[in-house]
Order: sequence, then C-alpha cells, then structure tokens
Amino acid sequence: MQTSKIDAILSAWKGEGDTLRYKQIKQYVVHKGVIKETNNRSLSRWLKNLVKDDLLEKTEKGYTLKKRPKVYQVFDYLNELRQKYGDYIYEGEIGGMISHLCALTYLNFDETLIKTEEERIAFSMLSIRIGKLFWTLYELKNAILKRRCGLAQLKLPDEVIRESFFGLLDRSIGEHHATEEIVRDHSRRLTQALKKDFDRIWEINRPRGEDMTDLLEHELFFDRIEKDTKGYRKHLKKTASIDLDKYTTEELVEKFAQISEWIDKNHEKEMQEHHSFAYTARESELESNYRTAILTKVAEGINALRTSTEDFAVIITRHPATMNEYYTPEHVLHEAIEWARKPPEDGWEKDIWQEIHDEEKTFEGMVAERLITFGRFPARTYARMRPFPWLRRDLSGCGDFGTILKLYSKKRKKHLQDQKKAMLAFEEKS
Repeated sequence: MQTSKIDAILSAWKGEGDTLRYKQIKQYVVHKGVIKETNNRSLSRWLKNLVKDDLLEKTEKGYTLKKRPKVYQVFDYLNELRQKYGDYIYEGEIGGMISHLCALTYLNFDETLIKTEEERIAFSMLSIRIGKLFWTLYELKNAILKRRCGLAQLKLPDEVIRESFFGLLDRSIGEHHATEEIVRDHSRRLTQALKKDFDRIWEINRPRGEDMTDLLEHELFFDRIEKDTKGYRKHLKKTASIDLDKYTTEELVEKFAQISEWIDKNHEKEMQEHHSFAYTARESELESNYRTAILTKVAEGINALRTSTEDFAVIITRHPATMNEYYTPEHVLHEAIEWARKPPEDGWEKDIWQEIHDEEKTFEGMVAERLITFGRFPARTYARMRPFPWLRRDLSGCGDFGTILKLYSKKRKKHLQDQKKAMLAFEEKS
C-alpha cells in the first residue's frame, strides 16, 4: 500500500486508542478522495494490512488505532529524541523580525565542535540557505494548492522565481568552473560585510599547492576504518610494524609527507614512462600503510567523541512558534532559555532584552519573565522536564532550574490575580 494512502486512512483517527467503525472510516476516506463510494474491497484489504502491520487492532466495536508510524509523528518523535539524546542534537532556527521561518534540528551533530571563525561563518550561511529554501518550498506548495482549487492563473510567489533562478544560475556556473574562477569573477557582487566574511573562509581554504592533508580529505574507504579501528590498528602493527601508540596524528602526517616526497624523488623512471605515475608495489604499499595509519588515528578520535561521520540528518520543519498546534511547553522553555542566554546582536530586540535584563538582574529571572510572556503553562508542567538531557545541557553554566520555577510560579500567580482584578473591574463598569 502506498505511504500516502496509509497516511490518509490513519488520519481518520484523532489519537491513539480511538475506535472507529468501518462505516466511519469509509465515510472519511471517501470524503478525502482516497476511494470511491463503491470500492469496499480495497478499503477492506487495506484495513486488513494495517491490522497485520500492528498499526490497527480489530475489535467488536470497530478498528482501534494502536500507534501511528513515527514518520507521521515528526514533532512527537523530535521531542522523544530531545529527551533521550540531548547531547547528540543541535537545534537551530532561521528567524525573521517577528516570526521564525523554520526550525532546523541537526541529528548527531554537536555545535561545540565548531571552533574557528571560518567554520562558524560557513555553518551559519549554509543554515540560512536551508531555511530560505524550505520557506520557498512552503510558499510554492501553498501556491500549487490554490492553483488546483480554482486559481489556475495564480502567479508563483516572487521568492519562488528568485530561488529557482539562483538554482539554475548555480548549476550553470558552479558545475563548469573551478571555485577559484567563480570567486574571481563574482565575489565583487557580495556586499562589503558579506565579502569580509567570505574572505575569512577563502583566505584559509584557497588552493596553495599540494597539502598532504588534502590527500586524506575524501578518503573513499574511511567509513570502513571508522567501523573497525581495532582491526585496522592490529593489521598495521602486524603487517607494517606501525604501532599507533607511538605516534600522534600530526607526526604520522609529517611521516606521510616525507614518504610522498621520497617516492617522488626515487620513483622508477621506467614505470613512469610506461604507466604515467603508477606506483610500484613497494611504493604503493608504503604510501597506503601510512595513509591508513593517519585515518585510523582520526577515526579513533571521532569514536572517542561518541559520534561518526556516516550518521547525520537535518530535520526541517516550520518553527513551533508559528504553529499553535505544536507550540509545546517544551519548545517554550527551550526558547526562553536560549533567549535569556545572550542578547540579540542589534536593533529593537536588543533594547527590549536589555530593559528586561536591567529589571530582572538574573538569568533565572529573565527566563521566568519570558515564560510569563509567551507560555503561561502551570509550573508543574515545566517541572516535569527536570530530568530531560536537553534541559541539563541548556542550563549548564547558566542558571538553576529550581530558581526559575520559583520565580515563574510567583510571577504567574501575580499575573492571574491581576487578570482576575481586571475582569472584575470590567464587569463592574458593564
């Protein structure tokens, strides 16, 4: 059964544990256009398959929803990941002046690994690019829906045209020119501030002859080494007498450079004449052993960080702040902590932040004030999040959660009292 049909059928249930009769299900899927009124055979077969797949349970009263597939529970799944694997998740967001364009959730990525300015600039620019493309696709989807529902002549949004043009331009220029040519011919089009940022990246990464570490950058079999570092370490010691405990990665890179230089000088001329620059068996083995040694040391370092180069995902959604259905207490608390952590860079947002900082004095007070403004859930709702790993990570070195809850409870109580007084005053006037 197609995923779209599974989704359409399961969307008839509002929540897990709900029971619907066959007649109710059929009425729903017919209304959705999944089947025709007379097509009972297909629906019966699909329901049977969903029961077999353990998504539905057939009872005397009808069909009960057991558990929706994770693919249809994106936000619930993200919340589960935040709670269980907080150390492996970095959440970014692309914001406008008032509302946010989207939320980016990076799985198996630790933002603390970003150390240099060039890395920070590159990560920031690429994240913003993802955000803009996501929002443009969102606008395109809505335009297509309106076109199919009567507005056939509706123009596509200007942002869609611009991003489509930029995409075609990128293909036209980017696929047929070296990076140096693109930078030379088009960098003048960057604004002065953006060019300054790009120059920081370019100055460090522009080609400057052969660098030994460049030869290791796109190693084809690195994932194999990464999955079996003990095996490769043992093999190097047995066949090449290379004991990795005796070398740092930097020392191995230096050794690799010396070997490459030696091969260049002592390469057999006869081999070079017949096979261009083909290595002899001895040269190839020597170069391969030290290349593998370097990559094994790097792989061991990556494993020590409890991560891997293979597993990485970016989940892109609309920002919870723009979706009432998913504006959960957890999202509100996370946003409040992030907001209180440091002031916005400039503009009226920075002025507002500074005013609240001057009034509240403490980080905990600022978080509590933000919660009062944007998420006045009961204090016990926030208190349940105390054991979540992401919360411990967010508050590390910043503030105390117990103090936040006490200040928030006090502020919420006052807010409710003021709200009640205002309502009584309004009723008296009426």
